[in-house]
Amino acid sequence: MIQMFRILGKRGRITIPFEIRQRVGFSYNDVLSFPEWYFCPKCRKFQPLKNWVAEYRKNAKAKTLERDEYMVEHMQCPKCRQDLVVARIVTVCESGHLNDFPWVKWVHAKAKKPICGNPELKFKTGASGTEGLEGLSVSCSCGAIATLKGAFDKDCFQKLDEDLGTNQFRCDGNHPFRHTKDKCGCYPKTVQRGASSVYFPVVHSSLVIPPYADKLNAKIEQSKAYDDCMTIIGDEDPEERIATITRRLPKWVDKIALEIGAPRAEVEKILTRKWLEPMPEDVDVTSIQYRVEEYTALSGEVGAAGAGLGDFSREEMDISEYNLPHIKAISLVDKVRVVNALIGFSRIQPAMTSNDVGFVDVKEPDTRWYPAYEVRGEGIFIEFNQEDIDSWIEAHPAVVERAARLNHNYATSFIGKNHPRTITPKFLKVHSEQIGGYLCFTLEGNGQFAAVPTEPAVWWIWALAGLGCAGAAGVILLLVRRRKRKPINTQ
Repeated sequence: MIQMFRILGKRGRITIPFEIRQRVGFSYNDVLSFPEWYFCPKCRKFQPLKNWVAEYRKNAKAKTLERDEYMVEHMQCPKCRQDLVVARIVTVCESGHLNDFPWVKWVHAKAKKPICGNPELKFKTGASGTEGLEGLSVSCSCGAIATLKGAFDKDCFQKLDEDLGTNQFRCDGNHPFRHTKDKCGCYPKTVQRGASSVYFPVVHSSLVIPPYADKLNAKIEQSKAYDDCMTIIGDEDPEERIATITRRLPKWVDKIALEIGAPRAEVEKILTRKWLEPMPEDVDVTSIQYRVEEYTALSGEVGAAGAGLGDFSREEMDISEYNLPHIKAISLVDKVRVVNALIGFSRIQPAMTSNDVGFVDVKEPDTRWYPAYEVRGEGIFIEFNQEDIDSWIEAHPAVVERAARLNHNYATSFIGKNHPRTITPKFLKVHSEQIGGYLCFTLEGNGQFAAVPTEPAVWWIWALAGLGCAGAAGVILLLVRRRKRKPINTQ
């Protein structure tokens, strides 16, 4: 539980009830608040949170400190008893760093004064809401005062350094979620802390397909003996890891097979595949080859014995009973699991892969996992006839011209310059409103379905997890089984 708090806490301040903090040993150092600057709306005092906490600890009663040592539960001005308000602007750079706005440097640089020895700031707002940034001012106890006019201008920090002949406004290289700072020579950009450009997540999704979806595989991964083995493997030097696994594998197989009550040969086969079979070092989960493996599982080209007992189960329907033209196959996917992993993020400009400029990896190089969550659900897999799509393209040459225009426009766009791709007529047809819209409308039910394309000639109608067979998705699967669903419009 404490590990979860530590992970979530790096995205913002979390108030953990005292009873829970006491039970799990949660302390102030386990959580980071960002932005760090807060002001009191009454006395207008403006300072980092650590200074507010220091005042709180100095003035609070012993009983209060025993319950809330670091002012985690309720952030208030110790003097005015008013709730503190967090700063609304931050700075970001193209290298993925996130910093507090340089309040102390800004007010003194704008006032053309040197930074005093003990700056005490106040944050004030104008009486009228129409004043904009000129109505927001920061003042220091030394007499320096400045508004926020120009704080959002392009290259405002670089211009300040050039005017003053200094080098103090470059990016601080802060990664709040890591509690670390890098060396960075970029000039940051001022943004509102809730702006979309502050955080562009890069999330990769993958279906859990056979053989990774079978029940025995899950039982092995959930066993205590498997956890013990993974701990030993993780502690080994990379050069010695394979030798250690090979030497100790028979003993580990016996231990895991005994714990879960499974045949030793099957356990050994799965562990060998997991630990000893060579795996490509750089697996691109966005590649066509990776998606082909998911396609073969959904289409039934690759199956697994007893798949219904695991996390993946499909049932192919007799297409002749539906009398649907242009449809090659329909399969009911009774059970499926999707894993969504956060691999990184970018700031200012969106990144789509780990090779893009500005991409920041969320894990350290020696970390063997990514933060992820899984979604369980059910749905319908529909595959169109490839020959019919090709014939349609040949009969409509205007579609080829339209695809060429779209390709040109995409290639000249910002994303297209960084991520080249080809938009085919087949892609346009399968993603058109006539097909996609009707499928969504027909299978949408109560708005609990989303159409997710996996391949240009394939539509995967996905049912969100949590509905169960008794939910809307289960009802649709039953309707298809009983062939009571109205046929799709063929026009």
